[in-house]
This record gives sequence, C-alpha cells and structure tokens, in this order.
Amino acid sequence: MADKCAVTTTTSDNSLSRVDEDMIKEMGAEAAAAQWLIRNGAKVKWGKNGDMFDDYDKLMNSEASRSNFISEIDATNSSITHVGFPYLKNLKSLRKIVFNETEYLEDKALHLLGEYQLPTLKHLEVIKCHDITDDGVRALQKIKTLNYLKLQGLSSVTNKAACSELLEKELTNCDVDWD
Repeated sequence: MADKCAVTTTTSDNSLSRVDEDMIKEMGAEAAAAQWLIRNGAKVKWGKNGDMFDDYDKLMNSEASRSNFISEIDATNSSITHVGFPYLKNLKSLRKIVFNETEYLEDKALHLLGEYQLPTLKHLEVIKCHDITDDGVRALQKIKTLNYLKLQGLSSVTNKAACSELLEKELTNCDVDWD
C-alpha cells in the first residue's frame, strides 16, 4: 500500500489538519483512524489481545490494520486535536481512550466524543490536559456507555465540585475517579 496520509496539512491558513473522507473510504475507518493517531504520536491497540501499536511504517504494511479493529487509544503526550476527531466517530469497537498530557486537547474534542456516542467506549482518562475547562468536563455527561472515568490535573477547571456532582448524577453506571 502506498504511503498516503489521511490528514491534510494546510499551510496557507495555518490550520493543523482536516479529515480526508476519500482516504477513509479507501483505507477503511479503522486504518485511517490509526494512521491519523499514530502520525500524531498516539498508540492504538488492535483487537482485544494485541500490544499497543505505534509504528507508522508497520501500520501501512500490516494486514491487521485492514482486517481488525481499534480497541484502545493511548494519546499520552500526543499532538492530536479535535480537528481529526471525526476519524474516531466510526470506531465501533473502541473500549478505552487515555488522554494523558495531550497538550492540544481542548473542550471541543470532548464535546465531539459526547456527540459520537461510541457504543463500546467504557474507559476514559483525561489527565493533565490543561486546556480542558468545566465546559469540556460537562460534555462527558453524554457518554453514557462509560463505566470508568478518570480526571486528574485539569488545571483549567474552575468548579470541580459542580462538575463532579453533574457527572455523578448523569453517569450512574460509571466510577468517576477525580483526583
């Protein structure tokens, strides 16, 4: 498979990236999402029993990327932003996402996760993502499939008590761990 990038960078207006719908059709939702995630420094886990995968060259030559599904994303220290989040909306087997020191993660990304209603997302961690505010945390109430939510080191959240109360009320089947 040729080395094609599913994220287009535009330099004239300094936007970071946009989703390439043609590439999703060509590669499939899982492979296109994995490509975007890995190119931006994240790792993905294929299926239920694999290791975390972060090698872009191997991804492009891997049968697993064309015949399997993403079950976990580890975006620790990655540069992903909300701009590429539409890649995630068709991941039907995604169970876990970790955003740990994901520098460019902002409220809009969490709003998109809530809108996508990923049917199998059970575990979400948002740790030391300093652009996440009360608004982003409140958006998580829409993700009713969660059974574990970890929030930690969110320095831009100003009313932790109100946000925590809302999450506890709305996510009744979720263990909310907020340090």
